[in-house]
Amino acid sequence: MYGRYPWQAVVNDLEAAATGFADVTKKDRHRSFHRIGEVLESLKSQGKVKTVNPAKIDESDVASFLDWCANGLDASTSRKYLRHLNEVLAFSGNGVIGRMRTKRVARFPKPAKKPIYAHSERTVQDLIGACERLEDDWWGESAKAIIVLGAYSGLRSGEIRFANLADLDTVRWQIRVSHPKGLNRWASGDEISPIMPQAEPLLRDYLMARDVFLRELGLNPLDGPLFPFWNRCTTKNPKVGYWKDARWNDLQQALERASGIRFRWKDLRPTYAQAAKDRAVAIESVSKALRHTTTATTEAYYGRIRSEAAFEDLKRAFSAQVRDESIHR
Repeated sequence: MYGRYPWQAVVNDLEAAATGFADVTKKDRHRSFHRIGEVLESLKSQGKVKTVNPAKIDESDVASFLDWCANGLDASTSRKYLRHLNEVLAFSGNGVIGRMRTKRVARFPKPAKKPIYAHSERTVQDLIGACERLEDDWWGESAKAIIVLGAYSGLRSGEIRFANLADLDTVRWQIRVSHPKGLNRWASGDEISPIMPQAEPLLRDYLMARDVFLRELGLNPLDGPLFPFWNRCTTKNPKVGYWKDARWNDLQQALERASGIRFRWKDLRPTYAQAAKDRAVAIESVSKALRHTTTATTEAYYGRIRSEAAFEDLKRAFSAQVRDESIHR
């Protein structure tokens, strides 16, 4: 039915039929499908898998794939690959993985707590200071504001990049997330995130610099992207727009070189969440600010009580005098 390359044929049909995924998710799924196909082909060449046809893969083939995962991948990646393998098989009408789970004939990878990649507030300040050392002054001004907005509002990288000036409320110091993850699926684009007081002075300075920058280009500073990108090659008719992926990454790498600090834009969101948790903010409040539907996601990936703080809480509790009810029974 699928010719010489059944795995790729099914994946092509599945990707064509899939709708509603963001571009970054599509790319991640495509890479995972491709890698799983490579692994299955390798296992087949070793005689550990009988077929790479998704409709015919059976329990022994899945078991061999699970063994490969256990020997070379962490639990999180194993679970992701298994989820994508199941998608392809199920698309072909093959429910073997579900049956294996029901019969409990194999050990499936369990979720494991991954470390949260949050930076200290000292590191945030060091990154802000390094913005002054960027060769391009406008890039420096932009990077400084991006850092403080991410570290003190918890917006995702893409939500910052596609923010508009009109989204920013400098009276109540909050920002409308007009381009959220999951727009028109589980997010409306009208969600609000609060901005912490530490960001206010630097954002005020940035808005003044933005005003001067755009006026010098002969453009209206009262509209458009909050973080406008100017293509310097278009000097006759200057146009600004949102930062493109490549330039956004270039800005991050330039700041990394200037600061000597390894970081990613996406680290700023958990940095905000962990800073809030370190201040003993209730996890429910942190979760609400991050726009999560449950606190489980917040604790798993963004902010949780540190071991030291938890241990101190326990010591204080056990050091207190507690009435022993058993004595009075």
